[in-house]
Amino acid sequence: MIVVLATYDMAPEDRFEFIESREEQVKRTQTEAGCLEYRFCFDAFEPGRITLIERWQTMADLQRHVKVVEEFRASLPPETISYTRTVLLLDGEPIER
Repeated sequence: MIVVLATYDMAPEDRFEFIESREEQVKRTQTEAGCLEYRFCFDAFEPGRITLIERWQTMADLQRHVKVVEEFRASLPPETISYTRTVLLLDGEPIER
């Protein structure tokens, strides 16, 4: 399983607009082959931070998704929200305790 954690840091007043701008992307992604989870989450303690959680069955599934998102985002007008993004990619099997 592949896990992607991406954090987006922005002005707190931009977070709702940011989430709204990703709605179609989320709906499309959740139907892609190999997508186990894809969701944006507000941070409870840092109002300007949003975390994207992705889980994919295989690296090939994630790579296909990245191409789809790049094509989709290229078709949209330029972003008006300023943010920084940090991405963490993990590859492994879940451990149950």
